Amino acid sequence: MTIANSLPPIPGAPAPAPAVPSVTPDINSRLDQLLLSYDEAKRDADEAKKRVEEITNGIKFELAQARPGEAEIVVTSPHLARPLKMQAIESWRIDSTRLKAENPALYVTYAKKSTSWKLAPVGGQSS
Repeated sequence: MTIANSLPPIPGAPAPAPAVPSVTPDINSRLDQLLLSYDEAKRDADEAKKRVEEITNGIKFELAQARPGEAEIVVTSPHLARPLKMQAIESWRIDSTRLKAENPALYVTYAKKSTSWKLAPVGGQSS
């Protein structure tokens, strides 16, 4: 596996910004095999997710038309492994942008920093 951390400096040039470390996997390594499958699997997953969302939205629409005004509806079908239930769910969320603008001291008191890892194409959009 090749790991590149930075390029050699150019004499007389201003110091470059720190380079992002890069990795080139060894041929037939586990990482190489995973990368071989990534683009196709990601595309298939994105298409499947879109299809499920379209179907789910259609089912919700049809159930709302079949029983207008109901807060909870169960649908059964021989095509389903288990019945589905659509229900209205209320939730409350903090408007963190407004809180930060209007009361920054309170925002800082309750703000919590977290870190997560994201894998996305370089120079492209993530999904």
